[in-house]
Amino acid sequence: MPIILSIITILIPLIVLFWDWFNANANVIGTITTSLAFFAAIWTALEGRKSAKAAFLAVRAAENSLDDSRKNFKKEAFNQRFSLLLEQHNNYLNKVNEYLRSADGWQFLSKVFNHSIHTESFYMLKGHFALSPYMRILYHLLKSIEDDYYGDKEDFVGMKKYSSLVRSLISNDVLYLIAVNASITYEQGKRTQYERYQNLLHRFDFFEHADFYRINDQINASKTIECQSPFYDLESDIKMRFSKYCLDGIYNILDDYEPTLPVSTILSYMYSSPKNEIVHKYFADIDLNINNLFVNEINKKSYQELFKSFFSFKFINTYVIKESLDEHEMPDEITEDMLLSYSMIKSIIRGIKSKRLTKMGNPQFRYVRLSVNNNKVIFHSLFEQLFDAVNEYLIEVNRKNYVSFMKEYLPVNRVILKINEMEKQLKSQTIESI
Repeated sequence: MPIILSIITILIPLIVLFWDWFNANANVIGTITTSLAFFAAIWTALEGRKSAKAAFLAVRAAENSLDDSRKNFKKEAFNQRFSLLLEQHNNYLNKVNEYLRSADGWQFLSKVFNHSIHTESFYMLKGHFALSPYMRILYHLLKSIEDDYYGDKEDFVGMKKYSSLVRSLISNDVLYLIAVNASITYEQGKRTQYERYQNLLHRFDFFEHADFYRINDQINASKTIECQSPFYDLESDIKMRFSKYCLDGIYNILDDYEPTLPVSTILSYMYSSPKNEIVHKYFADIDLNINNLFVNEINKKSYQELFKSFFSFKFINTYVIKESLDEHEMPDEITEDMLLSYSMIKSIIRGIKSKRLTKMGNPQFRYVRLSVNNNKVIFHSLFEQLFDAVNEYLIEVNRKNYVSFMKEYLPVNRVILKINEMEKQLKSQTIESI
């Protein structure tokens, strides 16, 4: 604007001196004047734009400063609340640790750990004088981290800095109890109050380093409670039932079978923890795993080996006589054609199987084995004993036929169905992190 005023000051005296010339060239002068006015307007607009931009930047800087102040205030307020809750948490945690270091506390922890029924372990914690108050304050602390966090709600890294601080204060035995405490989220067709609690534990990977299979006493590290491998008890029970099914012919052994898992394995299934992947893989391969257990319990002896196991050591190469003898009395005459051979036993088996030979119908037969010098009886057997051995052999052969040649492994399928149902129940109690 100062430049424009200077130009006008110079133009006015010139117009007075050269009025006639200006009058004669009015059109040219009008065009020049209009152009000057146009440029003056542009200049004014540019100057105004600079001023507006400067004002905008000033406002924006003020807003950024205010936003930073708000963020700092929100962060400071969150940290203050977190510190207060953390202090309360630590007070309650100290009480829990004090209890667990006592004889009663260790005994209680052992009962929870070793209980064979998951729900019973869970209910042992409900309303507990030392544990319940702590579980509540821990829940409120984790809930506060998620709900009141000063940063972006998707900033899991930032939130975990606080949750990890909390977790670092908690010993492994208490972590185990926390996991049990939030492990039942579904009862009587409804979600329980522990649904949000478990979700928070998932969200913050609270058990990523927890050992659910070995708990040490806080005072005496050598004093421990341990669980076998994740599926040791399950497989032991199944193998026992398969053995009775295959070898003893107890075909109703699976009627009342209900698979169970140690609480340690249940927690490993539900939470992200060191053995989580192993447990989930076992369930994923359950058909193969159970089939292998079954096959391993089948009598793997060949039919020839089965035959020898019943007759080779006891009856083969004994002498068949018809005279009545005392236990160690020598027979009157022994000849090679009196030796009991495999073919003779097979004939006897066919006779017993067809019921041509009966147990009490041939009392005159005796089976004796002589010493190396053929001067002493070292084994004496009645026909009844061979009859019983044949029947046991036939039962074993029939069982082997049934188990080996049936079209479907019926017992395997029944066990798999029951384990699948058990896993379905575990899934219903597991709340995936949102």
